Amino acid sequence: MDGFRTLLTALATAFGAGGVGIVVATGGSWRRLQASVLTRRYLTWLALALVYGIPAAFGATGAMLLATALAIQAAREAAPLLGLAGIYRRALIALCGVMPILLLAGAGAWVAGLALLVALGLAIGRGRADELDAAARLLFGAMLIGWTLAHLALLARFGTGWLVLALFGTAVSDVCAFTAGSLAGGPKLAPRVSPGKTWAGLAGNLCGAALALLLIAPLLPKLTFIQLVGIVAAIGLGGCLGDLGESLLKRQADVKDAGHWLPGFGGLLDRIDSLLVVAPLLAFFVAIMPS
Repeated sequence: MDGFRTLLTALATAFGAGGVGIVVATGGSWRRLQASVLTRRYLTWLALALVYGIPAAFGATGAMLLATALAIQAAREAAPLLGLAGIYRRALIALCGVMPILLLAGAGAWVAGLALLVALGLAIGRGRADELDAAARLLFGAMLIGWTLAHLALLARFGTGWLVLALFGTAVSDVCAFTAGSLAGGPKLAPRVSPGKTWAGLAGNLCGAALALLLIAPLLPKLTFIQLVGIVAAIGLGGCLGDLGESLLKRQADVKDAGHWLPGFGGLLDRIDSLLVVAPLLAFFVAIMPS
């Protein structure tokens, strides 16, 4: 009950502050509020927070189901960005869907091997040298999406608080990054990759990560100052890296968004790109922490 109350308090605080920030950013104008991409993103973040909260309440099994669902949809959107079609697209979706199950079942050592075998098997079976390029892109996509998201189930094994921190922390970090970048502007972080990403946005990433950690702290074990700094860096910097990585894929494919169905974002991959780096980084950090 205490953990549930903590989560509700954290969500209410973060989304309450976010709502106030959006009103301030739009000057209190109802028309600007309705038209703002900040509003659409805010409502999408709120809906996804509710979706995240349901499997988070069911521990590792719930996390595995969530990771599987996210990985399958993300793989569907990533396939065109990677130039995968036909049997390679279907293989990517299947691999990404099964990886969270394998990792939770303790078969982590087989995950990369399975992806490699499938990729090489397709290339060899089709008997063409240029298929190796598609096989490499398939392997990359499976590891980028299926392997990374599978770490959500591992985080739940370490404790529900860590899963909540990965999901909630990434969302708050993204909100703060987008808000800070929109309001402050300033020098570009990586203009050749993502023209909209600024150093102010990166500062927002880190501030959002710190805020999320502060709110979720009651669900976590006692942490040292160095550990707190490491976690904030894993979420803030990892989230920024994930965002830039997906931007690079979209630039390569010459598209603006990975999809068109998620208001304010485009596709699911546009929303969870930060999580692709944060989840394994945070899982690694927790794994090496002294017990």
